[in-house]
Amino acid sequence: MKTIKEWMQWFKNGEIFPFFQPIVSVQNKSVFGYEVLGRLKTTKGEIYTLGDFFQANDLLKNREESIQFFSYQQYIDNQILRNALIQFKNHAKVNSKLFINLSPMKLWNYHKEVGRNDDLPPILKEVMEYSIDPEKIVIEITEEYIQNNLELLKPLIEIYKGFGFNFAIDDLGSRASNFDRIAIFRPEIIKVDMAILRKSLSDRNYREILYSLSQ
Repeated sequence: MKTIKEWMQWFKNGEIFPFFQPIVSVQNKSVFGYEVLGRLKTTKGEIYTLGDFFQANDLLKNREESIQFFSYQQYIDNQILRNALIQFKNHAKVNSKLFINLSPMKLWNYHKEVGRNDDLPPILKEVMEYSIDPEKIVIEITEEYIQNNLELLKPLIEIYKGFGFNFAIDDLGSRASNFDRIAIFRPEIIKVDMAILRKSLSDRNYREILYSLSQ
């Protein structure tokens, strides 16, 4: 599917729901938290991931259509987030954390409106609405390249951190996850790309890099 109409028709034939992927702590051999992913269940009972949908924007060449499609992606993303927060509040264990994917582009779009809009960031408003402790939320910055100056996002990041949110960098070692992102977002958690982990098994240089990052 390459057009918004095709995707919208696809979503009409099913139900969107959050899927909670467990993140296991190697240290204490228990579930540390859950990463929120999107799924669609069709009327036939088939389950589909929404990964292709959230990456489909890269296939659009028309700028106007791309902007429109991005807005629709945010609409679907917000539906998943709200349902995930409700379920997390009602069913999660006391010490578990919820990992929420957030794209740099979404942060940037909010940043552009800050001068004309005094509202709190969207995720922060959602978390406060459902009376969830922000310290239980980990904002996972997804792998996405944007041409804008990420340094300008620092004040926005400080707002999140001031309320107690944690940050994670996704897939360090892939094309968009660089050291600038670590310096700007100052994450509590760094998720390393699996390819780097595999290389570290046989290459001492990769092992030393991972060790330095962990320190």
